Amino acid sequence: MDKLVYEAIQSLDSLNDQIVQYIFKPQCPTIACSDSDDEQLQPRDRESLKSNLSLMRRLLVDAQVKFRKMVEENKQLANKIDGSIQTANEDMSVLRAELEDRSEERRVGKECRSRWSPYH
Repeated sequence: MDKLVYEAIQSLDSLNDQIVQYIFKPQCPTIACSDSDDEQLQPRDRESLKSNLSLMRRLLVDAQVKFRKMVEENKQLANKIDGSIQTANEDMSVLRAELEDRSEERRVGKECRSRWSPYH
C-alpha cells in the first residue's frame, strides 16, 4: 500500500513539473523554429492555454496537499486502531485467565462439597 501511495504522489509531482515546464518555457518568436503544435498557437490562444494550465496546476497542488494530509491521517488512524486491537487482545487474555481461575475454583468447590455432603 505504501508503494502505491508513493507512486501516486510521484505521479502528481511529475505532472506538476510538466505543467510548470510548459508554462515557463520560452516562446519561439517565429513559426519556422517551431517543432511542436503548441508553438503554432496564436498568442491569445497560448495565453489562454497558459491560464488554464496555471489553474490546473493550482488545483493539482491543492489535491497533492489534501492527498498527503489524507495519507498521514490514515496512518495515524491505523496506528490508533492497532493500539486498540492490542489493548483489546490484552484485555481478553486477562479475562480468559480470570475465567480459568474461576472455573478451577468452582471445580474444586464442587469436589469439596461432594466430600462433605450428607448424602455422599
